[in-house]
Amino acid sequence: MATLTVYPDPNVETSTVDGWTRRNVFATPQTFNDLMAGAGTDVNDITTTDQAPQINSFSTSGNYYRVRRCIFLFDTSSLTSGATISDAVLSIKI
Repeated sequence: MATLTVYPDPNVETSTVDGWTRRNVFATPQTFNDLMAGAGTDVNDITTTDQAPQINSFSTSGNYYRVRRCIFLFDTSSLTSGATISDAVLSIKI
């Protein structure tokens, strides 16, 4: 059985991505559902270890102002159209 191990390119990326997208509504906190459903407000490349996924809330229950989602894309172009993927492992070090 063949094995393929892939990683996102380190900064600066050339063919893959490791980055994040965020919705930040600090001035107008929202319910969790509205925050998660709303459009993003900014994006960036992951360049340091302090850019992990996060959800931030105010002390008032049910009021949220920031969600950050990490995005990881991998170059799997070496797989043929007939390839069968039977297992996958994603390891993230934070």
